Amino acid sequence: MPHSALLVRLAVVATLVSSALLAAAYALSHPLFGVGGDEMAHFDYAYQVWHGHLPVFEHGLVVHPPWGDHPPRQWTAQHPPLFYLLTAPFVGPFVDDGRYVAAGYAARAVSAVIATGLTAATQWLGREVAPRRPALWLTAGLVAAVNPPVVIFSGSIYNDNLMVLFSTLLIAGTVRMLRIGPSLWTVLLFGLFTAGALWTRASALLPVGLCGLVVGLAWLLRRKPKWRALVGLGGVSLAAVAAVAWFYLRNPRLTGNLAGARLGEDLTYLQNRHTRSFRDVILDPSVWRG
Repeated sequence: MPHSALLVRLAVVATLVSSALLAAAYALSHPLFGVGGDEMAHFDYAYQVWHGHLPVFEHGLVVHPPWGDHPPRQWTAQHPPLFYLLTAPFVGPFVDDGRYVAAGYAARAVSAVIATGLTAATQWLGREVAPRRPALWLTAGLVAAVNPPVVIFSGSIYNDNLMVLFSTLLIAGTVRMLRIGPSLWTVLLFGLFTAGALWTRASALLPVGLCGLVVGLAWLLRRKPKWRALVGLGGVSLAAVAAVAWFYLRNPRLTGNLAGARLGEDLTYLQNRHTRSFRDVILDPSVWRG
């Protein structure tokens, strides 16, 4: 192996290890189920999935550790269940045994693994964009690893990083198909990443739609359009949407809309919340400092 290639591989490993260590540092330095109640709600969702059912906003939480911030409603119930399916085996057995601390840190460990995967996916994206410039894609991976929101979510029980992971993989696959052309595997991976993103958060529809539009237009506007690839791309995209449609079709029955949003109803349960005018907000120096 050439000396430079060995250094690149060592740098890749070092970046991934750094991502995992940053996640561990945040997880171990911040108390479980702290201020806000979001982490508790995500934790509760995973436990409910462990017992084979999905949470409902009005039904509240079923898990009540003797400490932490307990939200009055299950305000993560609108999210699709993929993150919670991954987390449930690490939460359920400990909670059933009454070991809430172990359950919480086991769930945070899942988040740390997801964040490390996000760092690796960012490196792959950088490599697809500039395959002959390893410094660029190594830097991209490092930026992802030390990005404050990534670190915070990697050391907490949140589903945000999983959605970003699938979105990054989707963009990397899109760049690859634009750069070297479609293949059976890249089209299938596009469908897989689309499904993973939509199974995690409804907001993933934006990167999914943009990637599909870019690839579709690029193949359609060629001198010889790639009709077979376009049919394949459309097929895997429809399959991905169909696989999770049951969840989004469940939301209108519960909330009146596909996204499962409560149109501000959930915000009424937030403590110390004050309504201010738009003018007050934009003229507040503390907002701009933040």
